[in-house]
Amino acid sequence: MLLVGAGLFVRTLHNLRRVDVGFATDHLVSFGIDPRLAGYDKDQVFPLYRRVLQTLASLPGTRSVAGTDDPDLANNDDDGNIVIAGYNEHEDEDMQVEMPAVTPGYFATMQTPLLAGRDFTDADDMGKPNVAIVNLACARHFFGTPQNAVGRFLGVDGSRGKRDTEIVGVVGDTHHARVRDDVKRTVHRPRFQLDNPSVLTFLVRTWQPPDTAISGVRGAMQQLDSKLALGNLQSMDAQIADNLSVERLIALLAVGFGVLAMLLSAIGLYGVLAYATAQRTREIGIRMALGAQRGSVMRLVLADVLWLAGISIAVSLPVSLLLARLLRSQLYGVGASDPLTLLIGTLLVCAVAALAALIPARRAALVDPMKALRSE
Repeated sequence: MLLVGAGLFVRTLHNLRRVDVGFATDHLVSFGIDPRLAGYDKDQVFPLYRRVLQTLASLPGTRSVAGTDDPDLANNDDDGNIVIAGYNEHEDEDMQVEMPAVTPGYFATMQTPLLAGRDFTDADDMGKPNVAIVNLACARHFFGTPQNAVGRFLGVDGSRGKRDTEIVGVVGDTHHARVRDDVKRTVHRPRFQLDNPSVLTFLVRTWQPPDTAISGVRGAMQQLDSKLALGNLQSMDAQIADNLSVERLIALLAVGFGVLAMLLSAIGLYGVLAYATAQRTREIGIRMALGAQRGSVMRLVLADVLWLAGISIAVSLPVSLLLARLLRSQLYGVGASDPLTLLIGTLLVCAVAALAALIPARRAALVDPMKALRSE
């Protein structure tokens, strides 16, 4: 049972590591800053953010830079309701979407494909017409195709929205809060068009190894303003590893308990078989005196342990399937009755049983018939 559980959790972790999150995770470094903690006033925040973007863009090896107030795979959400001009909502329809605010160049930095329309530009600033870019899931749900979404208008804050925001582009889907979460409908808005300065996470796409880029970013920000504290300065690969920390811990614990169970089973089987084989010394001696070969004696002992293993497998498999169904909410990309996991668990039990019986079987095969008969 423990082996089946360990196998399911290991396969879940493997599947999560192979998920296409919708953007390129290599050579990407991120960090956050909160200017208010460094004494900046509200009016000074946006100019600071622009200076940070320019500073990071000038670093050697930098390909592109951008910022967002709701970064992907950071275990956080920033969502709200929308209304769409010309769209008739169904009764009790979920109109909630993810609403990150991003700077120009964000999608190029994340390498998220632009499917229709245009990207944000520096012209999408405060006081200019409100614009938004939606993801593919949002475009398909409300408009059918990405092309139909471009040029439509929507409003935020539910029924109070003015429907004054034009959709100017559609981008590919990404996994947002966690790797294992389903893709959410998303409406991106220009960060510098919104009059609510907040903590901003900066993303740096670099040609350099992440460790080298992190050192360069830390030095550049120190020269820009030493009072600015850099939060969670790390590579995106490290951030994804943190995002999967719970799944990794569960898999490690499950494997640890499975290995411990195998060791205890092997020790117990060895002790039982060693004792049973010693009790059958006279029988083995008689068999060999009558012409039994050493190989047949070894097979006799191995057959006993495989019989025990077969009974245990027959009893534990149905229970394992029942318990695995209780774990379905923790699994990803693998069924509770996964045949491969059940097969591997069964083969491991048989292998451990055979190894535990190997020494007693070999000892039985080396019994001297005459000494065995005299011992009785």
